[in-house]
Amino acid sequence: MTSPIAIKIALANLSDEIDTEEIYQYIESNSNDLETYQLDSTKVTAAAIDYIAILSIVGSIASTASLLWMAYEKFIARKRQKNSDAGIYIVIHLSEKERIEFWIGKTHNDKDQFINEFTFRVTEFSKSKKSKKKFNEIKKDITHSGVWKKRK
Repeated sequence: MTSPIAIKIALANLSDEIDTEEIYQYIESNSNDLETYQLDSTKVTAAAIDYIAILSIVGSIASTASLLWMAYEKFIARKRQKNSDAGIYIVIHLSEKERIEFWIGKTHNDKDQFINEFTFRVTEFSKSKKSKKKFNEIKKDITHSGVWKKRK
């Protein structure tokens, strides 16, 4: 049995000419398998992670990885400065102290390698016993903290 996965996302080190809202809208409009939330900027002024995508269909892990890469290429890669590490930072919490991290544009610069690693690691986690527990903790935070607002 697999569990839904909370994919936390931050758009990192972007220049002013890159519109974060446009990136989030692109992700949402190109996936039917994601439920998305964003921090309410009226309640939280600064945070490392400001967007969460809930993936509930395990078969869509590879397509979600591909979608995140396409968003990076379409909105960030062509506008970033030569030595910039602007990109999409992704974190999936496994437990209180463990997590899977990806940074498209910094630590992950090869599309196929990113998609394969993301798909493998997230699929394996979704099958673990701790994935459901972690998902429930994150979902509780989203619904009860008062700082997250549903987007899609």
